Amino acid sequence: MGQTTGQIEADIRHTRDDLHSNFQELETKVKSVTDWKQHFQNHPASMVAAAFGAGALLATLGRGRTRNRSRISSGDDAGGSLRTPGQRSEVLQTWDNVKSALVGVAATQVTGFLGRLVPGFHEHLKKTEGGAERSTTSRNGV
Repeated sequence: MGQTTGQIEADIRHTRDDLHSNFQELETKVKSVTDWKQHFQNHPASMVAAAFGAGALLATLGRGRTRNRSRISSGDDAGGSLRTPGQRSEVLQTWDNVKSALVGVAATQVTGFLGRLVPGFHEHLKKTEGGAERSTTSRNGV
C-alpha cells in the first residue's frame, strides 16, 4: 500500500464528487424525459395519437367486447342506422381495425420513447418477443 492517508482521503473525495455530479446529471435527464409538457410542445401529433390510442385501448379493456357485440347484433345500436347483419359486421370489423391500428401506433411510440430513455431496451424487448413467439408455437404444437 503505497498511498498515504491524505491520498486515500483525496481519492474518496474525488470519487464522491464524481458520484454527486453523475447523480445530478441523471436527475436532470430523468426530469427532462418525464416532462410531458415539453414532449407535447415538441411532438403534439404523436402525443395526441398516443393518448387517443391509450384511450381506445383502455376503453376496449374496460368494456367487455362480447357485451358490446351482442348489444349491436341484437339491433340495439346507438343511431338505429345499422339495419342488416352484414353492415353491422362490416362496421365492427372496421372499428376493430381502427382500434388495432391505434394500439399499434401507441405501442410503437411507447417503445421508441422507452428505447431512447433506457439503454439496451430494444435488445431486451427483442429477446422477450422471441421467447414469447417460441412459447406460443410450442403450445400450439407447431
